[in-house]
Amino acid sequence: MGSRNKKGRPHSIMANITKSTSKVKVLYGEGDSEVLEKQSVTIKQAGYDVIPVEGRQQVQDALRRESFDLVILGATLTKNDRHHLPYMVKKSSRRPRFW
Repeated sequence: MGSRNKKGRPHSIMANITKSTSKVKVLYGEGDSEVLEKQSVTIKQAGYDVIPVEGRQQVQDALRRESFDLVILGATLTKNDRHHLPYMVKKSSRRPRFW
């Protein structure tokens, strides 16, 4: 039986998830270095192993070098980059997830 709140109801599963228990390898790409830096810190604090890269070329280079469990393509990448990069991710990995 799980933990319960003050009213005796079970806590939601999501309430107990604050950090990743295993190191998920994340490639995080943004077009803006300031956004990249701030968001990378947040993702790392959540317990993920983050590889931050800036711009389309660095995302492509990282995908060629190694594999990732999760690829996050940030909002500050250009529309063109966000259109083409998912295809590269799909080609480079058997099980990518997009956010």
